[in-house]
Amino acid sequence: MGKRTRIRRTFAILLILLCISIELSARMCSAQLSQSELSPISTSTMPIRSRAPTRPLKPTDKQTLEDIFRKVDLKTAEAPPLDLSHQFVPGLSESGVEQLGINRFVVVTGGPENSMSQIYAENRADGKSNFITSDSILHPYFAFANGLLGTVIEESLYGDLKSLLRSMISASIADYHKSEDDEVKDDIQRNLAFLGVAVKLLDPQAALPDMGGANQLVESDWQAVRKGTYGRSAIFGTKEDFSMYQPWGFMMKTEKLRRFHLAYQWLSRNAFPLSNVSKNTTEGGGNSFRRTVLLYRCLALTNRKGEPGLSTWNKIASIMALTSFDVSAKRNTIIPPELAPSLKTSPQDLDSVLESLSQPFLRTKLLLAVRKQKPVELKARSVFEMGDKGGTDGDDVVFRFFPLIDPPELDWLKEVAHNYTENVQGPNPLPLGLLPLHAHGAAEATNLLAAQTDSLDKSLCSKVPRLERLSRAVSADADQRVVDRHWALISCLFRQYPDSAQLAMRSQFWLARQVETAIAAWIDSYCAYKPLNEQPAGDDAATADGATSGKGTSHGIDKAGNESTRGGGTESKGTATANGDEKAAVPGTANGAEKAAGPGTASGATPGRAAQPQRPGMRISRKIRFQYLDPRLELYKQLQFDLQNLSYSLAALKVFPEKYKSRTQDFNRLFQRLEAIAAHECKGEPINPTDFELLSNIDRILTPVDNAIAANVFLDVAADAVSPQSPPNAKAADGKQSSPGAPIKAETKRSSATATATATATGASAPQAVRPANPNADAEGKSTDAVPGRGATIGLGKAARLFMICNTSQGPVLTTGAMYSYYEIGGGPVKPEHWERKLSYGTMIPPCWTRSFDLTIDKNNKASPVSGQSSKAAVHRFSSYGDD
Repeated sequence: MGKRTRIRRTFAILLILLCISIELSARMCSAQLSQSELSPISTSTMPIRSRAPTRPLKPTDKQTLEDIFRKVDLKTAEAPPLDLSHQFVPGLSESGVEQLGINRFVVVTGGPENSMSQIYAENRADGKSNFITSDSILHPYFAFANGLLGTVIEESLYGDLKSLLRSMISASIADYHKSEDDEVKDDIQRNLAFLGVAVKLLDPQAALPDMGGANQLVESDWQAVRKGTYGRSAIFGTKEDFSMYQPWGFMMKTEKLRRFHLAYQWLSRNAFPLSNVSKNTTEGGGNSFRRTVLLYRCLALTNRKGEPGLSTWNKIASIMALTSFDVSAKRNTIIPPELAPSLKTSPQDLDSVLESLSQPFLRTKLLLAVRKQKPVELKARSVFEMGDKGGTDGDDVVFRFFPLIDPPELDWLKEVAHNYTENVQGPNPLPLGLLPLHAHGAAEATNLLAAQTDSLDKSLCSKVPRLERLSRAVSADADQRVVDRHWALISCLFRQYPDSAQLAMRSQFWLARQVETAIAAWIDSYCAYKPLNEQPAGDDAATADGATSGKGTSHGIDKAGNESTRGGGTESKGTATANGDEKAAVPGTANGAEKAAGPGTASGATPGRAAQPQRPGMRISRKIRFQYLDPRLELYKQLQFDLQNLSYSLAALKVFPEKYKSRTQDFNRLFQRLEAIAAHECKGEPINPTDFELLSNIDRILTPVDNAIAANVFLDVAADAVSPQSPPNAKAADGKQSSPGAPIKAETKRSSATATATATATGASAPQAVRPANPNADAEGKSTDAVPGRGATIGLGKAARLFMICNTSQGPVLTTGAMYSYYEIGGGPVKPEHWERKLSYGTMIPPCWTRSFDLTIDKNNKASPVSGQSSKAAVHRFSSYGDD
């Protein structure tokens, strides 16, 4: 046997013995510990979502924008243009009518309607045919779902979290007094401060027990979170962008929700690296792994009113996961239940635990036992190297007290939007709305980006692949099952329509408009909010024409017919018509007593409102009374699934509010009816008179559950949190340096050039230019214009009006419906009333890529193409699409 062979065998034997030693050490360590009976939070299995083919990567890292945004052939069916040169359409200018003939549809933004149900109420009053869009169904559901979750947070989670934190503080103080090791006591003190900040964020007036030096740490970080500044965390010893904790979306709607969101963000966004490196200095953060074990111990030992602390934690985390996507989605994140198999929780083992944590070797063995519970891809770094300066932060295994809830797109957009600049004359280098849709597989969004690669910001070559990885990591599990309920709904809008759908809906123009609906729906899914009042469901409803309010919302659905039967309609492929002889109870009215004008009546106008005179031109036949539903069959199915999953999850946790039971059943019946109608339309079959009446009176169903759409989200990071090449703090109009943040108070005045990264449900924007009547002036007449290049605002305007030409067996018919309107502007944030003022003054226009079909109201109160966008250019593009 050669010398080299003997050396190899000896080395192999030593390696095997080392592995056995480490394994036995880990087992001995865990053998001393008991396993909790509580399982980690569970997620419901979501339906499989089809995704766009994965983009192949080039062998080199130098990818171009053309490599990233590759055009996809969607095989659209373009309709020949219609000559409407001699037609009159109320509300459209001549150029707008011409555009309608080219696209077969146009969308008018900037109108006065705050809610979508107002448009359908006007249609019913004027005898116009409805086009019920998916937009008008999604918005009320988002408002209802968020209102339900907000009610649960205010009535249950707020008190549960506050009580849990108080109990954990008491347990930590007890451990502090029993410990004799200075380093261990220092880590317990930092944990006390970590919990204390959360308590103060929940209740600023809360009095904390005497915790020695921990109180000073609490005050420092608490003030930093409230101000949203960038600086060093006194508790963790790291640089933090405290603006990332700020509430946004519907969590801004009430004071209780704002406080809860701040506390939850503090507890979830701060990570404890599972590192065996101690930094027990004034500038350090202690030993993060030891702090993790001690924090988990206090949580596991807590018992409030007979409920174990881990059970309370599980309830809070499970409900908050429903607000967004993340149930510990990141692979390198460990949450408390995952520590249960490795960490003993009895009060008697404190001495042994402290002994293990005070000795580096024993700590390493315990760390290995924890590490084994959740294998993590560490690339080239070993568990012994965690905490060293080498490598990247993304390689470290971290512990989070709660799972993250913010969608990854939000943080990414904040970073990208920091240097956003407006370009109202042409394509924007950073089309913020298209980028997340591309990452989630919207093929038409990719095509729109591919068409403007020459004008895109070249930095997207390195940034977009990261967004794609983030989206894939949180959107689906290994089986490609969607785990983000928001994208599970929105992705239904990416699919193309069946051949039986209206010709205009199978065009490339309509697919592009669906992209605009999708990004607007994503914003709305976080911002819409309408909690259920104790009053009867219909008391807050009022139709635009003064008709009887829809009491009972959709209770009348059953009275109008719960079973959808074939027949009874005028046969017309791809349409929804009915004979004019039968009248049905109006869905949404009390006891179904009120009758609506049948489809064969001459006019649907109500008393006191003059019917518009008949004009020559485009036929809006009062006798045909054509009605059409957006045939998004999969969307209505997914809405039913999401509603059931939401209600079942809350019921299983015993927090479902009883007052929401009836409204939940109403929505479920409505979605079932819409699914049945869409199924007939997808087959090209007529619908029965009862379903026809539902579509005719859709405003009576939507009004009680509808509310104003306008909302926005401000995207930016704190000034010092960005790379050096980014512009420094901008100066305000008065020459003073902009403030890096301000406390979250309703009465606090904030500079529009602030470096704070906040996102509100109805409030951040910046003007495109100073205008004679400045809609951005505050109550004192001072301008709130933001400085260019500092963040961006994406948001929703008022309800947009859809004009769609539908083919029927009796010729083309003009229908109208309601849709989202979407805007991207530079700068922010601005107070909510300023956002509303911008919409009223019309200082914002839709993005460049929407201007072939989005029209704006001109000075004559008519909708025309955006300035610089001629209809002749649209005809040329239409021809080129047809040639392709």
